Amino acid sequence: MGALGSLSKSVTLCLFHTCEIAVAVFGLLLLIGWIGEIAKAERWKAYHTAFVILAIVGVAGEWIADIGIFMLSEHLQTIDERQINELTAKANGTLSAQELSALSPCLRQAPKGVVYVAPKAFDDRALIYAGKLRSVLADAGFDARDQPNHTPAIMSIGASGMVMFVRNQSNPPSHANPIQGCFALAKLNLPSGQFNSVIDWLTPTDVLIGVSEP
Repeated sequence: MGALGSLSKSVTLCLFHTCEIAVAVFGLLLLIGWIGEIAKAERWKAYHTAFVILAIVGVAGEWIADIGIFMLSEHLQTIDERQINELTAKANGTLSAQELSALSPCLRQAPKGVVYVAPKAFDDRALIYAGKLRSVLADAGFDARDQPNHTPAIMSIGASGMVMFVRNQSNPPSHANPIQGCFALAKLNLPSGQFNSVIDWLTPTDVLIGVSEP
């Protein structure tokens, strides 16, 4: 199954349907070959060898196509299970196992610094998601913090999901871009947001990840 691991669902479905068509085509060849072999008429006896070859090709091709269908169906099931797990994780306000397996090792290798993780106000799912993300960053060695007390509540981050904020986008902290790179590797969207007065407490060396309902 390792050879199929990189195939997308659309490509896998295309190959699956191709194998289904191949089963029908090779099955037809097998049928023609078999009929030709048992034909009694003299005019078909001259083609006996050709019919035998058709039958052999039909059997071999149908067998290979059946193996392809089996392997591709297993891969489709794996893709579906992964998608269900990701959707369940999002619904529960957490990260999926696949996302964590890509994100955590990359973050451990990235330059470290202060990262604030702040959920959008009055968003319970964002609060849960922010807590999980903060734990992942802390486990990777970052100084992961809650939003400081007595700072304005974040009412909107300008998008759903996560957005990264830095005080100066033309000169971001050294750990900002590597964090975005790790999120991209895990196929998690982490765009840059526009700095504003609500987060004026952010220093030039800090990173803030705002979290809305994922």
